[in-house]
Amino acid sequence: MNFAQMRISTRLYGGFLLTLAFLLVSTVFALNRMVDINQRMVEIIDVNNVEADLLTVMQLSLQDRRIAARNLILLTDVAQMQPEADRILVQEKNTVMPRPS
Repeated sequence: MNFAQMRISTRLYGGFLLTLAFLLVSTVFALNRMVDINQRMVEIIDVNNVEADLLTVMQLSLQDRRIAARNLILLTDVAQMQPEADRILVQEKNTVMPRPS
């Protein structure tokens, strides 16, 4: 029996089943891609954002230390220099990064 000899209802059922099969395949593919996108998003949030936050803290600390070093160069009184030297030491302690485990 070839396609032309089939009844119309059989052809319609076949067409709908074929359409349903394509729909299921595309749904499985889409869900698979969504899982992949979700994993990449989790990596961005858990890894890259943490690294960016650490970098921001480090940059702000370095900026504060540069300002304190500039003030040390400009000041001539030892009493005024001491707070700036302490500021450098405090910023150095605050930006010590933990060692990777």
